[in-house]
Amino acid sequence: MVSDGAGRLDLRAGFDLAAEDYQRTRPVCPPQLFDDLICRAGLEAGNRVIEIGCGTGQATVPLAQRGLAVTAIELGAELAAVARRRLAGFPAAEVVTGSFEDWQPDGAPADAVVAVNCLHWIDPQRRYSKPHELLRPGGALAVAAGLFEEVASLRYPFQRHYSAEDYLANLATQSSTHALGDVRSSEFLARVRRRLESLGWPRLTATFVGYLTVGRRT
Repeated sequence: MVSDGAGRLDLRAGFDLAAEDYQRTRPVCPPQLFDDLICRAGLEAGNRVIEIGCGTGQATVPLAQRGLAVTAIELGAELAAVARRRLAGFPAAEVVTGSFEDWQPDGAPADAVVAVNCLHWIDPQRRYSKPHELLRPGGALAVAAGLFEEVASLRYPFQRHYSAEDYLANLATQSSTHALGDVRSSEFLARVRRRLESLGWPRLTATFVGYLTVGRRT
C-alpha cells in the first residue's frame, strides 16, 4: 500500500535510480490492451493523448506506434531520457520531464489521458480532477472514478520470462523494495541472490495481469 504523504513522494522518485534496468526488465502489457484502449476510448490516429508517468515508455511506444500524438509526463530525468531515445522515430510524441501535478498544458484539450500503473503515485487531490480538466468533453481517462463514467473494464493475463539476473534487477526497481530502506533492501536482494545462486541461476517465469479501465469525461 502506497501512503499519501512524504513516503509516497520519496518512493515515486526511486524509479529513476536504475533507468536502464527499469527499461530492460519492466513488463509491457499485451498489444490487445492497447488496441482495446483505442477502440473503447474512441481514439483515432492523430488524436492527442496525455500520458501520466511514462517511465521509459512501456506504454508510450505502443501508443505512438498506433498513430497517437502523445505528450508523456515523467518525473525522473533518467527515465525520461530513455523514453525520448525510444521515441526518436515518432515526431508526434514528446516526453516532458517534471511532475504531472505541476505540469501545465500548452494547446487544445486532450482526447484521452492515460495512466499505466502509476495513478496511485499522483497527489490524491489531483488524481482525477486534473485529468478531468485536461480532457475535452467526452474525452477518455484510462482509470475512472467520480468525475468519469466507466465504459470498459478489462483484464489481460500474460507472462514474461526472465534470466535470474534480470529478475533480480527487476526486484531492485520495485517500489516495495525501495520502501524497505537502503539497508533492508540490500539485505533482501542479497538473500534472493543467494537463493538464485543455490538453484543454479534458473530462468524464471513471472505472471502478470494487466487491467484496462476506460472512463469518459462527463
